[in-house]
Amino acid sequence: MFEACVFTDEVAPEFPEAVRLAAEAGARMLEIRGKLFGQNIRELSPETVNKIRSVCEAHQVGIGSLGSPVGKCSMDDPDEMEQHGRIFERMLDLSEELDCPIIRGFALWAPNHGKDWVRDLNPYLDRIAEFLMPKAEQAAERGAVLALENEWDTLMGSCAEARRIVQHLGEPEGLGLVWDFGNSVILGESPYPEGYELIVPWLVHVHVKPNPNGTASPLPGTDDVTLGEVLSRLWNDDYEGCISVEHFPGPEKTLQAVRDVVMSIQEIEAASRRARD
Repeated sequence: MFEACVFTDEVAPEFPEAVRLAAEAGARMLEIRGKLFGQNIRELSPETVNKIRSVCEAHQVGIGSLGSPVGKCSMDDPDEMEQHGRIFERMLDLSEELDCPIIRGFALWAPNHGKDWVRDLNPYLDRIAEFLMPKAEQAAERGAVLALENEWDTLMGSCAEARRIVQHLGEPEGLGLVWDFGNSVILGESPYPEGYELIVPWLVHVHVKPNPNGTASPLPGTDDVTLGEVLSRLWNDDYEGCISVEHFPGPEKTLQAVRDVVMSIQEIEAASRRARD
């Protein structure tokens, strides 16, 4: 029901090598953002898109998420907001070209990028809606999903804020959520089960972040919640999507985290088969 995934730009500086190593570690899906034949995701030429497809086909992997920067812009800068609208239009095209419906995005920079800001969404909910709703509608029309990631320096830093924003927008088709295990810890939110249970109805993508020891288990912000426990919960809740590894300290620990995700998935699948038998 779900597959191991990894940000290729954190595996190796050259895309073909990153894909080879990721596939050898067991990843069947990739999250792309930068180091794409010398280009980033915002500027991919048709030739580069063809190269990406060819490399993925050679290693029998797919693109699980477009790691776009959409929404990491200032609500007080109309030109920047308009620029991100254009970026999103390009992401919609890439979604079709790379057969990847998930477009990662954000809910605008928080005041002062979250520093010394008393977190209060009330003054900003309508401005968030004004920015996000047209994009959610565009995504739905194109068979894509704008998947908002919780990140503390944006207006949607915690799972609680994510839930409030989605509900304020009326739970539109074309909008989903990325659950990042580690991003809300700095805001004092426990990622599991508290954070998870707030957003599970809209969950379309998952990011695995390292704990202080640079490993995937236990989860950041917990003492004893293992990766396997969380993936089992996702399995039992019928999650369908990627388990994507990000921001581990160096390529080898990144690849080890991929292997850990793959092993956990295999163990869950084996247990599920035994239960059916």
